[in-house]
Amino acid sequence: MEFIKPNTIRLIWLFPWLNFLLLSTEEMKETSFISQNKDKWSEGEKLFKKETSNPEEISEMFVEVSEDLSYSRTFYPHRGVRIYLNRFAQALFFKIDIRKVTLKGIKKFWKEEIPYSMHQSRKDMRLALFIFFIGALIGTTSNLYDPEFVRGILGDHYVNMTLENIDKGDPVAVYKSHGATDMFFYITLNNLMVAYRTFVMGIMFSVGSVLILFYNAVMVGSFQTFFFQHGVGFESMLAIWLHGTLEISSIILAGGAGLTLGRGLLFPDTYTRFEAFQMSAQRGIKVMIGITPVFILAGFIESFATRFTDAPTIIRLIIILGSLFFILGYYVWLPWQKSKKGFSKDLGLYRIPPTDTEKIELLKIKEMSEMLSSAIKLIKEMGSFPLKMSLGAALAFSFYFIYDHSDGNLLDIINGSGIITNIYRYFTYYQLNLGFLINTVLFFLVFGSVILAAKRYLKPEKKFSTRQWGVLLVLVVLWNFIFLLPESVSWWVSMLLTPFVFLMMVGAFYWEEQKLNVNQIISVGWIQYYKSIALLVVMSILAFVMMMILYSPFIWTYFEVIQMNIDMEAETAVQLIAFIITFVLSFVYFFIYQMILVGMVMAFYSNLEVKFAWELKSRISKIKTKKFAYGLEREVD
Repeated sequence: MEFIKPNTIRLIWLFPWLNFLLLSTEEMKETSFISQNKDKWSEGEKLFKKETSNPEEISEMFVEVSEDLSYSRTFYPHRGVRIYLNRFAQALFFKIDIRKVTLKGIKKFWKEEIPYSMHQSRKDMRLALFIFFIGALIGTTSNLYDPEFVRGILGDHYVNMTLENIDKGDPVAVYKSHGATDMFFYITLNNLMVAYRTFVMGIMFSVGSVLILFYNAVMVGSFQTFFFQHGVGFESMLAIWLHGTLEISSIILAGGAGLTLGRGLLFPDTYTRFEAFQMSAQRGIKVMIGITPVFILAGFIESFATRFTDAPTIIRLIIILGSLFFILGYYVWLPWQKSKKGFSKDLGLYRIPPTDTEKIELLKIKEMSEMLSSAIKLIKEMGSFPLKMSLGAALAFSFYFIYDHSDGNLLDIINGSGIITNIYRYFTYYQLNLGFLINTVLFFLVFGSVILAAKRYLKPEKKFSTRQWGVLLVLVVLWNFIFLLPESVSWWVSMLLTPFVFLMMVGAFYWEEQKLNVNQIISVGWIQYYKSIALLVVMSILAFVMMMILYSPFIWTYFEVIQMNIDMEAETAVQLIAFIITFVLSFVYFFIYQMILVGMVMAFYSNLEVKFAWELKSRISKIKTKKFAYGLEREVD
């Protein structure tokens, strides 16, 4: 009975007993089919579980299972074997395609998605360029009519230092004043901070991005004019625009991304304002990710190349023109060229998530984007307890820090450009001291609140033992030792080790539930480690965006309002402002790692499924082969 003719089908409906005979015959064939292939499928399952499986062997197994699946769909469409093979084939496909999809996705992002986002944001980019041009023109004109104007923009200290360098015959000696490595680290982070702040302030209906972009343009115009007024304009241009071509161009692109972000709020079109904002944010974030490597390259040139002011003019001109051609080629010409040929249709499909009322699936193999969305949902579902704990930790730390530095110079903290330096000061110790102990306790409380809140939502019936809390404390202490390293090293080491340590923290609370030993938990931590790193980076960017909103130029307006309404001495005002800045930055810092730990909860369960496939096996074991209703067979999951 390989093929059933139409007349036979009519007989089946007329004579139910014939239906029974045919189904019995089909069942016998299914049994033979399973007997013939069960050894092969068993070997395939072993191959799937091995971490060091040969990709070629997995590919061959996928082809064979796919053929068996095609056969089962034809002859056993309503039987359990078809369901089993379908899920087995999906699992094998994921294991085969994971690296290919990742590599393909990276190529598509840089070759298609960035140019598409630039093309869609072209009006905002033109407006950003126009704003920058007007700002630079105003800076130039103002400095020509008032030579002291530049002091109001750059400050007396910087102007006086530059005048001394001009008198010494080296107008751009400032680029030689620090070590190349330290300079690269500081400059790159500072430029990224300015760029992301420019982008994020677009949430203020684009006004924030316009103001920051305009201010930077005025600064560039007055600064460059200042050198021409002292007869060293061309020489300064060769030095400044060596890195400035990439840096200034990227600031303009960041301003355009900020305008794109605000456009969704200002002009929602046929969407709701929130939906339009989601779409514009997706487009703007892609642009920001696309220009981040440019800032890193600009920081490298500024730190390692600009200091060689005696380099041949032709070489410096080649670097400047090469940088200009790259910016125009990739961010202007390529989007225009691809728009003429037509972009892929799937690039314009922005995924706006619907209202989600389902619980988070834990034992499921997740892509990085799924982990991120699940982590964000879990943060919402955990309630305000972890957030309150981060606020409390920030408050306690701020009191300690101001007390500990009461004899020092708190004016350094008030310096608006010293955000990165302040974070170093807060969380880099150099030695075992009271600050190390206090931060260990505070991080233990913050991480513990996350574990408890996650448990209440995910596993409300689960209770944790004293031993598990002890393991968490030990891991927090070990993780905190990272910040005893020099500040230029500790942050990079933290980026690499934090995902693994956090996965061990999660594992410490779930190993008893899953009956895992220490070696198994460690192996789960290393599975798909690149995803954990990527998740940490993305969630850090989200928290960094929040910091840019909280710690924005508008914060100084709040300080002025306080001073206008409360009469206080200058020293008290400095302490108050330093306390507020310390509180804001330390809260963001605690919250960053709180978000990362939530993300690692999702990563841990995803890794469990990758390694052990418990959920897949459970579903297969629950499959019932058939159920009769009115003489017809139906599959039941």
